[in-house]
Amino acid sequence: MNFHDVRFPPSLSFGSVGGPQRRTDVVTLANGFEERNTPWAHSRRVYDAGLGMRSMDDVQALTAFFEARLGQMYGFRWKDWADFKSCRATLGVAFDDQISGFGDGSRTAFQLIKTYASGGAQI
Repeated sequence: MNFHDVRFPPSLSFGSVGGPQRRTDVVTLANGFEERNTPWAHSRRVYDAGLGMRSMDDVQALTAFFEARLGQMYGFRWKDWADFKSCRATLGVAFDDQISGFGDGSRTAFQLIKTYASGGAQI
């Protein structure tokens, strides 16, 4: 994967619109029932930063960032202002917001993940 470890300018991402997107294939069977499948294990985030443009300087900063990534050639970091904490946006981050891993007495490194739950479903 081609990736530049640089964050999209926060002043431009604040006020953008977008969020998680999933691909779900719905097939209607001959008996009228539906079967659903998703080829993606995780949602993908899609945003439009156009609303963050407030001046010509912002437009130039966006153009420079885009050109430095060669358009879509290189990925980059993006701060999702609605989903950047391990807790609700109005709360303070705490050590027990999310389960970060189960130790086995010898493992010292864990992949950080965020769990989403709603109505009994959890991913």
